[in-house]
Amino acid sequence: MKLALLGRQALMGAMAVVLMTGVSVKTFAAENLLNQG
Repeated sequence: MKLALLGRQALMGAMAVVLMTGVSVKTFAAENLLNQG
């Protein structure tokens, strides 16, 4: 039981990291486009 809960928490943490990374990459790309324009 504990292992399943731990796995779920790890999965949610990984998804959060991926989401945050995607957001920062999008923000970085948008700023780059604005600076170039």
